[in-house]
Amino acid sequence: MQPPSLPVQAWWTIAVFAAVAFLALVVPMMPTRRSRIQVALGPVATALFAVASAAVKDYGPETLLPMYAAVMLGIPLGLLGHGRELKQKIIDREQHGERPENKPSTGMVVQLVTVLLVMCAVGVWLTSGT
Repeated sequence: MQPPSLPVQAWWTIAVFAAVAFLALVVPMMPTRRSRIQVALGPVATALFAVASAAVKDYGPETLLPMYAAVMLGIPLGLLGHGRELKQKIIDREQHGERPENKPSTGMVVQLVTVLLVMCAVGVWLTSGT
């Protein structure tokens, strides 16, 4: 199966949509002002990392943008169904510091890692058409 061949302008639109979706879905999960600010910086930090990585590896936007969109969509999908647990763990960590009780559950970690791996594979597949 061939990946869709989309123009770079379409990938820009998709990447912006993915970043907005990330902000709309993940920021409201955050229980404190500090955690909301940190998470809201995620799309910008990811974009900076992606641009620096692309510059080193000489990737163009046709490679960079599908991967960025896949990661930005993968994080909210990976956290789907774990909002309550995530809020409790963040509050506990901010009140008591790092401790075993506020580590994410194995289920949350497995789901997040699995979804991110799948979304990265989708991103690689999407870039293979360029």
